[in-house]
Amino acid sequence: MKIRLTKEELKTYTVRLKKMQNNLKFNIGFLRGCLDSDGYMDKSRIQFSSVSEKLIRDIAHILKKLKIEFSIYEYKEKRKNRKNIFHIYIKKDYQDKFIKIVNPRNKKRNAPAEIRISGNKPIMT
Repeated sequence: MKIRLTKEELKTYTVRLKKMQNNLKFNIGFLRGCLDSDGYMDKSRIQFSSVSEKLIRDIAHILKKLKIEFSIYEYKEKRKNRKNIFHIYIKKDYQDKFIKIVNPRNKKRNAPAEIRISGNKPIMT
């Protein structure tokens, strides 16, 4: 029995860097792009999520090089025909460092940890 995947399915499950880059500027830009596409940030957390374990490992490798501590979790999908999802959470003490280095494009994500912007109002933590 052969299983055929569509181009979309292949792309979804195989996203990764071809070869790890040693270029700091590239790596920071890569993290910024991942945050913009597969990331989430609010007043209390910064996280990346993907079904691609290789992509999550690439992100983890770059974070280690930047000396930013994080945790990786795998959500085991219970529904059929669904993939497990991998999450990286930036540890709270390293969130400001991450924001300073990566400088996210989304201005709501760019506020210091103690003042994140929600809509038009700043939220104090």
